[in-house]
Amino acid sequence: MVSKYDLKKLLEVSNTERQKEIIGIILEEGGIRAAARKLDLSHGTITKMLKNLNLRLMELKEGDLPPTGVTATSTLYDADGNVKLQWVKEDVKSAALIEAVHSAIDAFKQSDVKAPLFSVARPLSSNGLLAQYTIADFHLGMMAYTDESGTDWSTDIAVERIIEVMDKMVDMVPQTEYAVINILGDFIHSDSMLPVTPKSRHVLDQDKRYPELIRIAVRVINYLVQKAKTKATTISLLVAQGNHDPVGSLWLQELFDYYYEQDSKVEVIKSSSPFYCIEFGNTMLVYHHGDKIQFDRMAQHVPALFPEAWGRTKFRYAHMGDKHHKRVRDSFGIIVEQHQTLAPNDSYSATHGYTSEKGANVIVYSKETGELSRITIRP
Repeated sequence: MVSKYDLKKLLEVSNTERQKEIIGIILEEGGIRAAARKLDLSHGTITKMLKNLNLRLMELKEGDLPPTGVTATSTLYDADGNVKLQWVKEDVKSAALIEAVHSAIDAFKQSDVKAPLFSVARPLSSNGLLAQYTIADFHLGMMAYTDESGTDWSTDIAVERIIEVMDKMVDMVPQTEYAVINILGDFIHSDSMLPVTPKSRHVLDQDKRYPELIRIAVRVINYLVQKAKTKATTISLLVAQGNHDPVGSLWLQELFDYYYEQDSKVEVIKSSSPFYCIEFGNTMLVYHHGDKIQFDRMAQHVPALFPEAWGRTKFRYAHMGDKHHKRVRDSFGIIVEQHQTLAPNDSYSATHGYTSEKGANVIVYSKETGELSRITIRP
């Protein structure tokens, strides 16, 4: 079996020569894996391309659909079958979410940094190394001031700081075959037009409206990817679900997957599950924000969550956030690490006496022997 998809029909909806070339080689070689070896691409990259083309084919088959946000329509026809009146019932909450997504799309159109197929000239690397850039609990949009939390903090300061930290990490890390942009949840401080936590509805200290945060978030994440591409051949982007942005993380996944669709060097990890896994030779990398499974129990859950990858690997690491301070535990065959954040305390953390060092790190993993080195940057 060459593929579960109808490749000849996918050829008809392909809109680039590169897509047509890849499908042609799949047909010629008799399978995706053989084509991946010939093209020097990962199996996942080709599978993602075929999946996106198949979705496009299904959309064309379905024809015109009612606009998103519309839950029902009622139409009055005259004796000749002409429409006289039509009533439309719209889901206001869905409409607000759609407006937010449109803001994100507009942000891409206005972005100064584009994502072409080859954005930078860089040496190709097949050295079996992976650089993992971790940004945990960034809380874009959070506001703090010195008298309460010890430092002034705003969205503008946050953007300046994360760009500065990413530049330093990339400049200091060696050339690698792969890189993972590990956005470990709670990248955006809130998840709706109201500055409150989604579940508990706690009021948040926030200095910008949600549509503006969307525009800034997509620009910042795109910058992280473009910067990482200067030191790595292939990039995986993970925007993990957090308890502050459970919905925002999902549409960011979908949006960036579409944005980088033509870039075979960038893979966006999409999953409605809050648990993620990357298998890199003998090395297993697992990610979870930390709001569903607590740090002390994570090591015991990983084998059940990803049994196949667990069985194939020898060096295993789980990365978590949520609590904003560093913890590391080596037990049950896996090292679990809870990461620090770049953001300072907000009023809630400050008034409850929470303290921790601030920072972000890049860890270099070997395909054969696990973690090799790490660099920590303090803001």
